[in-house]
Amino acid sequence: MSEDFGGFDCITIDERTGRGHFQLPIASFLDIGAGPAFTLELTGSLTDMALRLFGYGTWSLYWGGLGSSTSRLSLNDLPCINEQRISCQVDMHGFVRGNDYLLDASAFTKARVANVEENDNYKSDTHEKHICVMLKNGVAQVYELVSTGKNALGNVLLTQVVAPTGQSVELTWIDKATQPRLAAVSDAQGDLLQVKWQADKLSQLRVYPDTDQAMTIHAKHETDSIELALSGAGTYATKKIYRLALTGQRVEKLEVIRTYDERGDHPLTDTALFTYNKSAVASYSLLLHGQTHANRFTAAYRYADDSKHNTSTTTVTCTQGTWVDNDGTSKPHTLGKYTYVYEGGWLNSSTFEVDGSVVKTTHELSVVKHKNRSQITTTRSQDGQEDGKVTWQFDAYGNLVAYEDADTLTEWTYYNDYEVYNIKEENERVSEIDLENWLSKWHLAAVDYANPVGLGFYFFGNKGLTWYTVAHTTGDLVPHGHRLRTKRVPAPYRTEVSR
Repeated sequence: MSEDFGGFDCITIDERTGRGHFQLPIASFLDIGAGPAFTLELTGSLTDMALRLFGYGTWSLYWGGLGSSTSRLSLNDLPCINEQRISCQVDMHGFVRGNDYLLDASAFTKARVANVEENDNYKSDTHEKHICVMLKNGVAQVYELVSTGKNALGNVLLTQVVAPTGQSVELTWIDKATQPRLAAVSDAQGDLLQVKWQADKLSQLRVYPDTDQAMTIHAKHETDSIELALSGAGTYATKKIYRLALTGQRVEKLEVIRTYDERGDHPLTDTALFTYNKSAVASYSLLLHGQTHANRFTAAYRYADDSKHNTSTTTVTCTQGTWVDNDGTSKPHTLGKYTYVYEGGWLNSSTFEVDGSVVKTTHELSVVKHKNRSQITTTRSQDGQEDGKVTWQFDAYGNLVAYEDADTLTEWTYYNDYEVYNIKEENERVSEIDLENWLSKWHLAAVDYANPVGLGFYFFGNKGLTWYTVAHTTGDLVPHGHRLRTKRVPAPYRTEVSR
């Protein structure tokens, strides 16, 4: 946990919506070389504060009948370790491919189908209750589908995370069917995290218990406050307290209190104050230990929407201290101003103004039709003069396939992520003879069926005098998983750099 700004890096504000969040990192697991694969955080909304450790999703099954194409498994808000949430519809094949994941629910759907064939009941539980999500970085996530009673619906809980190295952690839950809460995270050596709850409120967290890296977090809930007291390794102090002052469920003030002696006689307190405009943050002020109110840092937010052009603009003005003009009037001293412009919910440009200088970054999204790629071009300019441009291109699966910066072009070719095309053809013989025309065509039927030539056409051909063949062809596309062509290509991608 960084000590920058007195620990206020635990507060994030979405510039587009103005919604603020409290995010306190607790522990990281499964280092895969480029950083940890899985980081747990205590989170909560500034306008509706209720501490959460790790969420869960829901599932439901619509049964259209055996062999019906309308049967589907609905998955909603599956939490991923990369902070993504997955919602999708899964047919009875059991596979779904997203832009950066592959979901395999085939064991679950096959078990449900088999249960119907045997018991004629798609609602009853089966022994197979798990699905798997493979992320693009090779991390696999295993989920348990828990039923709420004997119904084809319930909760989806993350129970295991497996890194490409083979290391894994398991998540243990309590009250799975009603109000799921994370109780522990463990690996092959034992518990990495232990969690205690009082009803639905967090009581205690123990990170890396029984080791020299152990840290404990005690949570105290009052009507008008929530207090988190951290002690042990990783706190950079003898004790560190996060105190959230509430009005209703809205956070009005955050205090970060640190003590460096055992008795706690000389605490250092840093304070953040918040104001709101409905559900959006209107301003926040930082008052670090030793600062006066007159010298505090303040960021003020202003939001504007243009529904006609489907754009929105957020302006953030940062000030600290005051200055006196020629008339003797005291005014806030402006450090800088940020302007964010969004189009259709996506960031179109960001501008930073400081001391008369303007730095602007624009983002342009386009489609390269002849290559079936999407392209993002980012251009940076200072005081109206362009001083940098980079271009990214992505394929239909979201893979980065080209990156251009100045006179350097880097391209990637991917060899995994195959899909299998299944083609099924059924031939149907259609007779032209019926009860109404039998008398007029009986002699042609005799030629078709009562002599060797006609029988030859029947068994080895596709058309006779009184019949013909119709071919019914169906096709489907099924993901085949991540399989590398290791015989000729040693890596899952090739990189080419040209100058």
